[in-house]
Amino acid sequence: MIGEFLALREGLLLAKFHNFQVHVAEVDASLVVSSLNLLGIISGDASYIVNDIRSLFSKVGICKCQTIPKSGNALAHNLTSMSSFSIKERLWLDFSSFL
Repeated sequence: MIGEFLALREGLLLAKFHNFQVHVAEVDASLVVSSLNLLGIISGDASYIVNDIRSLFSKVGICKCQTIPKSGNALAHNLTSMSSFSIKERLWLDFSSFL
């Protein structure tokens, strides 16, 4: 589930960087959607990421977070896979683009 949160946060950071206005966040993990739609405080490992995402929701204009099937969300699935790399792998991948 952390991978899904990280992928969503990366997408929102990209939207914020490019000043995109987004009104609906579509996620294929129902547990992520229910966590984000809760009005209460989230505790545990994901709490900081969830708080970041909620803050980014308001900054890019998201007013609704909903679940969609995985088959219709290939981009998010690919981003989740990428966010699962270790730091060493990410540094190597980032460095290899300069070669």
